[in-house]
Amino acid sequence: MDDVTEARRSPSPGVSRAAAILSALADEPRRALGPSELSRMVGVPKSTVINLCGAMVEAGLMRRGPAGWQLGSRLAELGNAYLKSVVEVEEFHALAQALYPSAPHTVQLGVLGDGLTVVYLARHDGRVPLNLGLASEIGRSVPAHCTANGKALLAGLDGEALSRRLPNNAKLEQLTPRSIGTIAALRRELAHTRERGYAEEIGEIVEGLRCFGAAVQTPRRGDGLIAVSFTFADPSHPALATGPTELRRFSELFAERIGGSLVV
Repeated sequence: MDDVTEARRSPSPGVSRAAAILSALADEPRRALGPSELSRMVGVPKSTVINLCGAMVEAGLMRRGPAGWQLGSRLAELGNAYLKSVVEVEEFHALAQALYPSAPHTVQLGVLGDGLTVVYLARHDGRVPLNLGLASEIGRSVPAHCTANGKALLAGLDGEALSRRLPNNAKLEQLTPRSIGTIAALRRELAHTRERGYAEEIGEIVEGLRCFGAAVQTPRRGDGLIAVSFTFADPSHPALATGPTELRRFSELFAERIGGSLVV
């Protein structure tokens, strides 16, 4: 979409363009982007980019360095305020801390993002925190088909809602050799997930990890779904045997706290 078309369609073009710039910076969080590059990435004239970025620097939403712009600290404050407003996050932390003060697994809370992605809202580490890098940063989007959380959420969608999220290309991004690589294989995996009542992921996003995921219905989200996952770093840990059962117990208790129900 060119800049003129965008201006006609958006009720507030300035806000839409500013949001596009922030999204572009979020996709490259460790790299500063200059005006020419941002202009190409978001399809906005360079002069407009400079004006918008200047206003966002003043607001603390961005910061300017010698090499270009990056996200500002004010966004972290706003993100933290958002998480505090989400009752699911508060209840998740309270329940995880009560049940697992010291456990062999990491517990995560996630929701579907745009397209075929999942976004992590919260995380509770066990005895040994997992070093997952960008794969589990709070607020970061990762491929849903590569995670137990994402598979559980996708399996909870009806057929039409799922099809809207699937890419036209039959191929899917593979983060490891174990990742699901086609739409057909993903549909088979989601059918299996529905049959057994939980999702499973073995080394599909990070080699050596094994995860179980379950979706919970919530009245506070547009798609009605939020998911919990257990991640184990030790593939031989005895707790893996009871992982799905314990996940179900946790998910049912969590669902009660937020006024929802377990997706079966």
